[in-house]
Amino acid sequence: MYVADDPTLPGYLIAKAANDDRLPRAIRITLANGAVLLYNAYISLSTIPSLTVNELMSVQVTLSLLAEPVRYAS
Repeated sequence: MYVADDPTLPGYLIAKAANDDRLPRAIRITLANGAVLLYNAYISLSTIPSLTVNELMSVQVTLSLLAEPVRYAS
């Protein structure tokens, strides 16, 4: 996953806090079809931005899973 390389945006701030405290997190992703994915994972943030022409600068967020994800169909 990627978030914008802007330390003032909520997504960046949340990923940075999770990276810094090194605690596992419950993560919920709701897909467009309404299905839900649940993860238990550590979150890592790479602060080195991507520099791709004609694209916003972004940084990579990595999830290190502690267990298999749980999926609920819509």
